[in-house]
Amino acid sequence: MSEPPLRLVVFDCDGTLVDSQHTILAAMTAAWRVLGLPDPDPEAVRRIVGLPLEVSIARLVPDQPQAGVARLADAYRHAFFELHARPDLDEPLFPGALEALEALDAAGILLGVATGKGRRGLEATLGRHGLTGRFATLQTGDRARGKPDPEMLLNAMAETGAGATHTVMVGDTAY
Repeated sequence: MSEPPLRLVVFDCDGTLVDSQHTILAAMTAAWRVLGLPDPDPEAVRRIVGLPLEVSIARLVPDQPQAGVARLADAYRHAFFELHARPDLDEPLFPGALEALEALDAAGILLGVATGKGRRGLEATLGRHGLTGRFATLQTGDRARGKPDPEMLLNAMAETGAGATHTVMVGDTAY
């Protein structure tokens, strides 16, 4: 019997499985305010989602020195953590996401996630949506180089034994 044409589907998390844009924007805005900066442009924030945090911030405030970027990144992480600790957090799965995961799983296709989120944040998101244990591989920005570097996808393929011709990456950006 030959191997099925598709063996592994790797999903991005934010913007693909989970609608987290409001939380990301709120955390960016809180970070900017900590440093006394004017609120970031919401559309500019949406365009950088998916990149590693420090790269995203550097693109949003190119005039900031590296120390300022690092302070903004720390303030963002703190605000993001606080927002995720709230019981009223609203980061729903996109319509049809769960059904798509279930259909792929039923077809015997391995599932994975490759995200710029840290492992702790990804596990919290998956747990909140009852998706813990559904994915054969979890690749996060704190354990591999972030997008657009292919390291996370290469790690997912190596971990699952899927070759490049049998793997698909599903995301919401060109990264």
